[in-house]
Amino acid sequence: MPAAKAMFTSTPTRWRKVRRFTSRSGHDPCFRALAEVVAVAERHPQIAAITVIRRDGQALRRHEAGGTRRVSWALVAERLRPYTEQEAVGFLRLHRGLRRALPRHRDELDEIAAPARPLLPQWMQPVRLGRPHPPVWPLPVPRRAPAYCSVSTFSQAA
Repeated sequence: MPAAKAMFTSTPTRWRKVRRFTSRSGHDPCFRALAEVVAVAERHPQIAAITVIRRDGQALRRHEAGGTRRVSWALVAERLRPYTEQEAVGFLRLHRGLRRALPRHRDELDEIAAPARPLLPQWMQPVRLGRPHPPVWPLPVPRRAPAYCSVSTFSQAA
């Protein structure tokens, strides 16, 4: 699930769109690490600016050195932001292309894409299976007489 990116600069620079591959198991630890780095960079004297970049490449939030505006929250907000239709189309196109190009890794690619699915527009999400129609009832199990009868010897002695 592509999340926000942060760009740190000591001098003004132009943003280039960078694509990255992150496994599902690595996504959350990488995101936590990025949030920690941003929090430290906001207070670091050598960092002139921090810009949080949206999925579509647009600047979402900028923090200038010495400023009071924090950008850490913008990372989380962008990560949870639903995809626009254009972003979703691009994401699904890339996913399909990777599945075709890397057939041995289809399961892993599907696992990586799973966290993004709830953020896609409703009509692009996989169809959810409802309850079976008509309702499924459990099959009857024939009752048999028990093969072993538990009779207490104490009750027979009385």
